[in-house]
Amino acid sequence: MKTKIKSLILIGLLLSISLLACEPLGVPPDWIELGITNTQFDSTLPPFEVTPSPSRSSSVGTQTATLPNVQPEPEEGLVALWVDPDLPVEISDKLQIPDTFVLEKDQAKADFLLGFDLEIELSHWFYALVAPFMTLDDSLYLADFKSFWAGSLDFPVHSLAMDVKTLSAMKHLFGEPKASISVIKTDEISEVFKESERVWAVVPFHLLEPVWKVIEMDGQSPIRKDFVPEAYALKSTIGLKSTFDNGTNNPQIVSAFEAIEQSLSAVLPKSNRDETKLATVVMTGVTALVRATASEMEVKGILFPAEDVGPLMREADITHVSNEVPFYDQCPYPSWVQAGVKFCSSPRYLDLLLEIGTDVIDLTGDHFNDYGQEAMLQTLDLYNKNDLPYFGGGRDIEDAITPLKLEVNGNKIAFLGCNAKGPGFATASATYPGAYYCNMNDMVERVEKLVQEGYMPIVTFQHYEYYHWGIAPELARDFRAVAEAGAVIVSGSQAHQPHAFEFYEGQFLHYGLGNLFFDQLQLTEDTTKAFIDRYVFYDGKLMSIELFTLRFFDWSKPSLVEGEMREEMLRRLFEFSLWE
Repeated sequence: MKTKIKSLILIGLLLSISLLACEPLGVPPDWIELGITNTQFDSTLPPFEVTPSPSRSSSVGTQTATLPNVQPEPEEGLVALWVDPDLPVEISDKLQIPDTFVLEKDQAKADFLLGFDLEIELSHWFYALVAPFMTLDDSLYLADFKSFWAGSLDFPVHSLAMDVKTLSAMKHLFGEPKASISVIKTDEISEVFKESERVWAVVPFHLLEPVWKVIEMDGQSPIRKDFVPEAYALKSTIGLKSTFDNGTNNPQIVSAFEAIEQSLSAVLPKSNRDETKLATVVMTGVTALVRATASEMEVKGILFPAEDVGPLMREADITHVSNEVPFYDQCPYPSWVQAGVKFCSSPRYLDLLLEIGTDVIDLTGDHFNDYGQEAMLQTLDLYNKNDLPYFGGGRDIEDAITPLKLEVNGNKIAFLGCNAKGPGFATASATYPGAYYCNMNDMVERVEKLVQEGYMPIVTFQHYEYYHWGIAPELARDFRAVAEAGAVIVSGSQAHQPHAFEFYEGQFLHYGLGNLFFDQLQLTEDTTKAFIDRYVFYDGKLMSIELFTLRFFDWSKPSLVEGEMREEMLRRLFEFSLWE
């Protein structure tokens, strides 16, 4: 057993000094030892000195420091700590140790070890299996991943890409790979995906990008709010260990161990996935609780349409609903077949929007003014009474053009919307309520201002309607204009069938999602299809996007579909969509 008892006693006595005298240390890839100099000691204790060797320079992160060589053996009064050079850079760059410790290059000579899978857990690092966004596969079993890692060819792709640090973590989890592994930088993964559809990747959770699709593993996905970390396989544990035999019986060793544990715990990130920094937004298409939809609600129950989608929508931090029609206490009883398209809903139907956890109301729709000023004001009063904020319309033009600003877990998100069809549908003015008619110069300026204020803008358009999957030129012009101004998401609220999406200058534009609650079951084959988009924000950026597929089998209830129905919809969507 090592017997640096003098060092151990110093650790216990100097813990309070050590915790105040820490300085960050970056750990270069080739590992450079550091000597400790200019250490201040209690005057009652004998000082020790370190005689520096000729210095050498090393680049650490974005700074360059001149680092002295360490003597082959730690100086008297120092305890040796070995740090695994394969640890994530976010760990090594923030490493701080008490002045009474020295970093040791040789693991066999160290008193304490900091590395993967050691007994005292300090940090958990999460990774995600990702594929190109236009991938049909959604999930994978851990057993299949392990088999591929061990050399099996029974896997959706031929190769995995990852950076060198991630590969080291995967080796600790699954052993040396026999699979085809490409070691590249994380910021090169998107280019690799463009070159080949037969490559997936493993990336640290905090480096996820929205152009990648996160593959669920054994029912778990780190981008979801119901994520169970204990049930997830792509997770490495970073911990601390003493190399002293029977150290738990020695008070000095225990004191030293506690000193280094407390020092490291105070500065190392507990994880690269902090659920308090995560926010999800669900965006939907057209809602109009009228005609056959309303009639079926009267027969089967007002909450019947929420049976399938309710859990998905309630789970989100922000659930968006574009309700096109007013709630009006003089609204006629619904009819399965109605002449004309003058719409309103019974105020009782608001219970459906509350049931699905609606957080934000989009007022850009065509039919808000169908029953005039009185109905619109009643609707706005009802929203206010139920704490339902709105945007894209309002009591007057100032109310209608005011962005809705929200903050969830530190993520600043703002909603802004307008109706592009013209004054016949958008009636908000200085003296009259309604939807906001798009002034594109004004929309661009407002988006730019939101970005300057630190918000991530989500812009919706009630635009021209068409019945095909492609991207109409007039929509592309306006969607791209606000994307260029900084809108991170642009979504079409007008579509009665799904339209394509595109990644444009790093922003996500979905030109139409289809109906959420509306009775177009027999209009065309594609009006029976729709999407719900879920956006995942983390630490102030859009991190990931999930597309959920819906089908209508009756007049009011959208059903989530999987399997062949989902794949058929995704194929169709991807066929018309654009990826930079």
